[in-house]
Amino acid sequence: MENTKPSALIVFPDEWIAYSPTILNFYKCLSKTHRVRIVCFELDVFDNPVEFEDITCIKIRKFRYLLLRRLKRYRWYKGLLLNRYLEREKETPYDMVIGVDALGFTACRAYFERVIFLSLEVANDELMLQARRAGIRQLIIQSKERKEFLIGPNSATKVHYIQNAPILDRVPKGKKEFNHRLVYFGNIKPYYGIDQCIESLRYLPLSYSLTLKGIKDENYTAQLEDAYQDLIESHRLLFDHTYTDQDEVLDYLSFFDIGFCMFDFRFGHGDNFNYLSSPSGKMFNYFAAGLPVIGNDIVGFKPISDYKAGKLIDEIIPSKIAEAVETIKSAYSDYSARSARAGDDFDFQKGFDKFIVYQDE
Repeated sequence: MENTKPSALIVFPDEWIAYSPTILNFYKCLSKTHRVRIVCFELDVFDNPVEFEDITCIKIRKFRYLLLRRLKRYRWYKGLLLNRYLEREKETPYDMVIGVDALGFTACRAYFERVIFLSLEVANDELMLQARRAGIRQLIIQSKERKEFLIGPNSATKVHYIQNAPILDRVPKGKKEFNHRLVYFGNIKPYYGIDQCIESLRYLPLSYSLTLKGIKDENYTAQLEDAYQDLIESHRLLFDHTYTDQDEVLDYLSFFDIGFCMFDFRFGHGDNFNYLSSPSGKMFNYFAAGLPVIGNDIVGFKPISDYKAGKLIDEIIPSKIAEAVETIKSAYSDYSARSARAGDDFDFQKGFDKFIVYQDE
C-alpha cells in the first residue's frame, strides 16, 4: 500500500528543521497521502530531535560554517551543495516537488519542471529575482500582504494561503479562569522584547509570573539571570529550555493565561518587511490554546486586532505591557473565547486541505 502512494520531495535549505512548525506540519499532513523525502542541512549548532521516515541531512562542519558566514558566502555554498545533491535526484520521478524559500525553489527548479514555492521568509534579493525568472506556478504563503511583497499582483501564480499555525485535533475553547501566568514561547533572544516583558512584572501585582519557554542562548540567559535574580528567586521569572514536541505544545500552553509576541526594533529590522509582516508561529499557538496575545502593532500581528484576541501596543515598554495585561484580565473570558475562535479559523489542516484538493483537480 505504501509503495502505491505518490512521491514528494521537500527541499528545506536550512539547519533548524525541527524548529520550523510549518515544515513539520506540512510533512505530517502530506505523509498521509504521499511518500515524502526531505532534504535539509545539518549543523551541530542546532539540535534536531525530530525523526523523519526519509530524510537526507547534508552535513556542514562548524568551522566551514563560521568561515563562510564571515565571508558572506554561506548561502552560496548551501546552494552549491543542494545542486550537487539534486543532480543525482533529477531522474527520480517525483509527483510533487516543493522548494522552501528562494534558495530551495531555485535549486529544485534547475532540475525539475514543476516546483511549488513554499515561502517561510520574504525578501527582494537576487535569489528571489532568479526565482521569479524561473517562473512560480504555485506559491504557498501565509498572508496576502506577504504575497504582494514577494510576487506582486501576479495573477499567473496560483496562491495557497496556509498560516504558520498548528494542526488541531480538537476545536479550541476559551478559558474562564485567570491565574496570573504569563508566557513567552519561542527563541529567547533580546530582539523579541524579552527584557521588556520581564520588566512588566515590576508593574504588576506579585501574583503574576512569567515563563520563558524556548531555545537557550547561553550568553543572553546568563545576562537575564544576573539582571533579574530577585524575580527568579521569588519564582516570578521562570525558564524552561526543554524541547516540547509540536503535538504537545497546545497542552503545554494551556497552563498559562496570556502570551507575549513581540519584536524590539531597537535591534534593527524596523524597515524589514519580513519582520514587520512575520506570521509568528507563537501567536497562532497562543490562539489555538485559547490564550489572548499581547504584541506590537505591526502587519504580522494584525490577526490579534482582527479577532480582538488580545492587545496591540505601539511601544513595547514595560508599563504599556502591564496595562495591556490588566485590560485583558478585566474581560478575560471574552478575550480568550475570541482567541480560540481565531485558532480554529487558522487551523493548519484547513489550509492544507484546500491546497491538496487543488493538486487533485
